[in-house]
Amino acid sequence: MIAFVGSVFSSYYHWARAQPQTSDPENHVCINLALYSKGKKRWTMTERGRRFLHRSSTEFTVGPSQLRWTGDELVIDINEWSVPVPMKVKGQMRIRANQFFHYQQVIDAQGRHRWGPLAPSARIEVDFPCRV
Repeated sequence: MIAFVGSVFSSYYHWARAQPQTSDPENHVCINLALYSKGKKRWTMTERGRRFLHRSSTEFTVGPSQLRWTGDELVIDINEWSVPVPMKVKGQMRIRANQFFHYQQVIDAQGRHRWGPLAPSARIEVDFPCRV
């Protein structure tokens, strides 16, 4: 699972960045999720614009999906559609980190994009009811 502001995998964002005056990263937000189980694969990455984004110090919402920090754990509610075959992907993850990293690596020349593992070691509960 990856949450993006300025989706570096987006063709639309790539094209927008060619026009720096109009390339607002908040117009290219998404939650990327890959789920694999026996006989089933689901992948989501619906890119949305600024009007579908809400974020605060404890919440990050993109459209119908949300990440929220409770103080003890990160709760992630996913409500998306898979691609390329449209199937509903709805469920929840709960992540409790063993420790947090505060490392960030700048990944563009302007210093506008950073990457860093927040919790590379964690306990996770995943609840995505099976759907055919």
